[in-house]
Amino acid sequence: MTGREGIKALVYQNSEVVDSNDLCGFMEEMVWIMFGKKKKETARYDETEWKPVLQCSICTGEQVAGFKNRNTGVFKEDCLVKNELELVEFKKKYGIKGEVEKIY
Repeated sequence: MTGREGIKALVYQNSEVVDSNDLCGFMEEMVWIMFGKKKKETARYDETEWKPVLQCSICTGEQVAGFKNRNTGVFKEDCLVKNELELVEFKKKYGIKGEVEKIY
């Protein structure tokens, strides 16, 4: 059990823990909550309907990473990309391999 489920499942009777394994799990969970960092999960998008693109402005050079609907052509903005590192973070966030198409 993890998270709130583990905490809710911990049952006390007369101020004593029913099972010592529950106490160990509870303590591990509390340490994780206080000091641990959550693992970043890869965000998801529907690859059949959306494709990742980098929308670039011809005038200002501004670049916005997002997704373009394959059927309608609608662009859904995700983040502003100011440098190569931010583009790498966008690709890592969504698990995108290879190059991202640029549209103008």
